[in-house]
Amino acid sequence: MNIQKTLKLTSISILVFFGLMVSCSSFKVIEPGFSGVYQILGSVRQSSLSSGFHLKVPLISSIITYDVRELKLETATSTYTKDIQTADIKYAFNYAIDSKRTHLLHTNIGSDYESKILVPFIESAIKDIIGRWDAKDLVSNREKAQIQIYF
Repeated sequence: MNIQKTLKLTSISILVFFGLMVSCSSFKVIEPGFSGVYQILGSVRQSSLSSGFHLKVPLISSIITYDVRELKLETATSTYTKDIQTADIKYAFNYAIDSKRTHLLHTNIGSDYESKILVPFIESAIKDIIGRWDAKDLVSNREKAQIQIYF
């Protein structure tokens, strides 16, 4: 008799535990300053989720979040000047993701968009402009070179 009660209590406990797990995994709260992408069985919904409370199907769907606040990318690169001198450049780039288009970013590029898009684009612009200057002129015209890189 005790074994049957123990088995029954154990079964009920396991069912309650799994029920709680499923119900807790059926929603996601997206914090302010973030945007979400709803993905179900690998397919991305064609709209972005704003901050707030969102429901999802447990086990087969997920919500991926992206920071849509202003972000700063800081890194360094080496390039050559017009007179073939090495120039080590440290740069910072501020950017923000459009919160209404995070689903497109996720679908077309992925979460590693900085390394795939931003860094190559910025470094290409830097190398192009720095390659137009002689090293001695670059030192005295640093601001002009910066403006050329910006535009």
